[in-house]
Amino acid sequence: MFGTKFGDCVAKVEELAFSAANNSSYRGVLDDSGRLQAAAIVSIEQIEIENELRQGIIIESLTNSPWNVIEQLTQDNIYKRKGSATALIEGIIRESQSRGFSGTVKALTLTRAKEFYINIGFTETDYSSELIVTEQTANTILLDLEQRRQQQPFD
Repeated sequence: MFGTKFGDCVAKVEELAFSAANNSSYRGVLDDSGRLQAAAIVSIEQIEIENELRQGIIIESLTNSPWNVIEQLTQDNIYKRKGSATALIEGIIRESQSRGFSGTVKALTLTRAKEFYINIGFTETDYSSELIVTEQTANTILLDLEQRRQQQPFD
């Protein structure tokens, strides 16, 4: 489990389930009340980077909980909780490092989601639906996320 703070919530990136049959598992970000805020289906596989195979984590699917993309009315205002998907990505990169994969992560994306991953620091590959974080970019991404969090905390 990896924890990170966003807004008023402590995001806990946890392994929610595991299937030994296909090496897929789920990661999720829970808020301080234990509610799921974002979830991803991931697998541990070989990732090709510059014609070399490296062990890493593949994000097969990532989504926010519906209540994170629908405006919510509170006593004071209407708001959307932001940062949970970013916190989940951060946790997955940290997990890749702790497993000895040097931060190597590949995301299989929809066209409309590419901008989100690129803004975090993923780079495009030769395949249109793939974006990657390499050993060289993992620490830079984590440092950038930490600096962004300090300058403007997530909602």
